[in-house]
Amino acid sequence: MSTTIYHPYTTPPIPITIPHHLTPLLSSLSADPTSTARLLEPLLTHPPFKIWFNTLQHSLSLQKTNPAHPFHKDPYELKHITINNIDVFGPRGGPKPPKIGFVNLHADVRCSDPAEAPLPGIVFLRGGSVAILVIVEPEADAQDGNAKPEPLIILTQQPRIPVGSLSLLEIPAGMIESTSPGSGSAFSGTAAKELQEELGLTIRAEDLLDLCALAGLEGVDSVLEGGGVFPSPGGSDEHITLFAYVHKGGRREEWEGKVGGLREDGERIVLRIVEAGELWRKTRDMKTLAAWALWEGLKREGRV
Repeated sequence: MSTTIYHPYTTPPIPITIPHHLTPLLSSLSADPTSTARLLEPLLTHPPFKIWFNTLQHSLSLQKTNPAHPFHKDPYELKHITINNIDVFGPRGGPKPPKIGFVNLHADVRCSDPAEAPLPGIVFLRGGSVAILVIVEPEADAQDGNAKPEPLIILTQQPRIPVGSLSLLEIPAGMIESTSPGSGSAFSGTAAKELQEELGLTIRAEDLLDLCALAGLEGVDSVLEGGGVFPSPGGSDEHITLFAYVHKGGRREEWEGKVGGLREDGERIVLRIVEAGELWRKTRDMKTLAAWALWEGLKREGRV
């Protein structure tokens, strides 16, 4: 058994179906647990859902207002949303109130032609995150004629259960808590916090280079908010803002094998060091390769 409630701010109203097993959860997060009409409030105010919904609605509206749009003659419409599952962050009854973390849903988006299949609409909403490319410029070695050594990259090696690995190499990263993917200060602050937690490196947020902004990604597909990259747009809304930080001085021995991360959050991190010129062949992590590609492109243009 499920409950269907119409989105209160759309014309025509869009039905949102909530399965029976999620009704108690949303009721407990609502300002009025006894009101069925307010059952959707925790979902509609959840930043990733709100941003996804508004962006999709805007994209759909452009079909009708732009005669040159490829779908102008038979535009697609959002007909129905079915919530499949919701993951909550924070224990119920703990010091902090629980909140919606991840949302899995199906969006029924189709045109009027019955011969045309609906667009693929399985969506995993997890919101924005940050990742930081840390480049170490080691001190010159006097025994080697003070030759400038190869820059080093600090990677984290940690378990990533979703891909079945206990030792994935990647750059430091973390989720962002923000109402907007364009909130630059929140993103850089989160990035600085991640470096402290995972590497034990204390820096100022303003010392970070926003690679996405420097590359002008905000102007690519202007319908999308913010300037991050999308690692899996076929199934998830996740957008990652990529930063770089150049650390002057230090040696490989200071970082290699160091243990980091927050154990209370289940993080089991060991730091690994690779030479910058070898990074592209040392990991299968997309955000790491994307950050390196942006860094190299900006470097070719003399912007970093």
